[in-house]
Amino acid sequence: MKRYLLLFSSLLLFLILWALDPAAGTQALRLTGQSARTFLLALPPVFLCVGLLEVWVPRPAMAALMGEQAGWRGAGLAFLLGMVTAVPFYALLPVAAMLLKKGARIRNMLLFLCASNAVRVPLWLFEAGALGWTFALVRLGVNTAAVFATAQLIEWLLTPAQRTALYRRAEEL
Repeated sequence: MKRYLLLFSSLLLFLILWALDPAAGTQALRLTGQSARTFLLALPPVFLCVGLLEVWVPRPAMAALMGEQAGWRGAGLAFLLGMVTAVPFYALLPVAAMLLKKGARIRNMLLFLCASNAVRVPLWLFEAGALGWTFALVRLGVNTAAVFATAQLIEWLLTPAQRTALYRRAEEL
């Protein structure tokens, strides 16, 4: 029962909202359906990419490209891969787990996730067109520095036991 608490609570809130204001309840249900549809449509391509990554990229190759020994080259690759993503953030979590499973350094996995959230190329180009190149370049610089600092700081703060547990969980997926 505890497992479904969030689902049942959400349904109860929908029913209460619908009872109080049927139009708002219907609108909330419609928006939830649209969000669920978007979520479900984003997952198949991501799982396909994760499957191909698992089959086509051997662990030694990933470790060489983005592992502990890859240094800043691996960090740059992770950052660039994150910049060119075009799927919702939640869809990137299986990719991040696969990166860890294949031997990527935790910092590089975090760079991938943070860059995909903060410095996506499509967003950057939109900002340049809408708000000007000066704004877009300043934001790109600030966000790039913040992404690298955040990823490095989180990696430093993780204890060896936490790192081991993270890699172990990724292996189990």
